[in-house]
Amino acid sequence: MEQADSSPKKPHRTWEKEEQWHWEQEEAARLAEEQRVAEEREAAIEQMVSWFFDNFEDPQNKMHYDSEDEVYYYPYGGPFDAADVLSSFVNDYPKREWIEAAVERIQHSGTYEWAPTSHGEYYEHPEHDVDEADLSVSAALDKADAIGILLAKVDRLERRLDEIAPTYGHNGAPDEVGVPPYDNEDHDRLKELVAVVRNELSNETPDSSILYAESEKAASIAAKVIAYASKIADTAVQESTKTVAKYGTLLGMAHFTGFDLAKFGVELANLSSDLIALVAKFFSP
Repeated sequence: MEQADSSPKKPHRTWEKEEQWHWEQEEAARLAEEQRVAEEREAAIEQMVSWFFDNFEDPQNKMHYDSEDEVYYYPYGGPFDAADVLSSFVNDYPKREWIEAAVERIQHSGTYEWAPTSHGEYYEHPEHDVDEADLSVSAALDKADAIGILLAKVDRLERRLDEIAPTYGHNGAPDEVGVPPYDNEDHDRLKELVAVVRNELSNETPDSSILYAESEKAASIAAKVIAYASKIADTAVQESTKTVAKYGTLLGMAHFTGFDLAKFGVELANLSSDLIALVAKFFSP
């Protein structure tokens, strides 16, 4: 004779509560995972977008636009496509949809071609040791080449301004040489020239009068610097070793003979000539 099952049975309603509890736990875990993935996705997109705008910018910010050909010129590399560039993140973020979402966010303003930022890893820096003959705007084959050459010269001037101090050290200039014409005011004027010329060359149609004015500014300072450098050189070769120490402080230059200072003046004069040549060759009515 079979013995009856005497174990207590759970009421049907108790089973329903347990099933509901398990379902709620699974649903909570699913929602938590979805939230985690969504946050990870957003963080990845933000990182890619932030990285992109640190390395690239809208070409209209600084690149020259040719209204005739309806194109931007990219003397420092480019144009770059966001999808192509961000494809390098595929190993970090294997989910292609995340990369596509980052590209869509980058391009939401309607820009699809990008220029490299000057501090980014995609920026092609101009050669610092280019021969003067290779940096002649008058010999440029086209407008893009001319603008690239002139921008390279402006970049070089900016570097030189950081190298050449606008004032003396604690030793003054020898009486035979006199007070140098290149001072803090001229230093600031040349820094302004760098900014103004860059800005004008990024415009669709540069203002010829502004470029001419900056050319005159460069020529004026160049003439004074070259004349002063020549005076330094003529006097220095006649001085004793003791006096040489004084010349070593002039304008923060490395050579007391004034040859570096003369080179700086020549570079300014060439920049002045190239500004005029650019306007005459490509922007004259």
